[in-house]
Amino acid sequence: MEKERERQKEYEERHGKQQSFSYNKLYFAALEEEKEKKLQEERERERKKQLLDHQREYAEKLRKVKIKIDEKKRNEIEQRIQLSKKKLTNNVVTNLAKALPSEDPNHGESDNKRGRDSPHTVPKKKKRTKLPSIEKKNTKASSSENINRDPKNLGNEYLREFKKKAKKNGKKAQERKKEEEIEELKKKIEKMERKAEQVLYKDSIDDDESGAITEALRSKLELYQKFVNQE
Repeated sequence: MEKERERQKEYEERHGKQQSFSYNKLYFAALEEEKEKKLQEERERERKKQLLDHQREYAEKLRKVKIKIDEKKRNEIEQRIQLSKKKLTNNVVTNLAKALPSEDPNHGESDNKRGRDSPHTVPKKKKRTKLPSIEKKNTKASSSENINRDPKNLGNEYLREFKKKAKKNGKKAQERKKEEEIEELKKKIEKMERKAEQVLYKDSIDDDESGAITEALRSKLELYQKFVNQE
């Protein structure tokens, strides 16, 4: 009987130690799992923080490139306005010089004197006077003038002028098309910036969403830099 009680006591002690060991093992395993979970959360927060910093860096570069292009286009437009003003004034002066005929300086005085000395009350119709003869000093220049005045070459002159105007209009059309492309690109960039800002200031970001925004910002930045290099 005594031996039976001792055997039971040893069994209980041994069983109790095994249970406590199992409990301790489970406890430490739970602690390790909790510790690993916290480390994973910390790594995830750090990864998202780096991703946000990366996206903000791209957004800042994008804005700087956009400002640079806007300034470049504004300067180009101002230069075009100044050039167009100069061309307009030069064309007006040349057209006036071509339109005004060369007259004899004494021609007007003789007409005025004739008008004052004439006894008629009704002024007579002025006769067309011939221009004074000019000596041809440069035969090449005079021959080119005669060629230009020749009616046979008038069609060629009109054709050359028409081609010049067509070329000028084509260049203007290309410039307008380029400006329209840049404006369209600016609209896309503004839309992309708004989308990026919505994602950047979220509390939590999905991997797919953040990756898409990063790729979009990178592609738009490269596209803008391409335009800057072409300008």
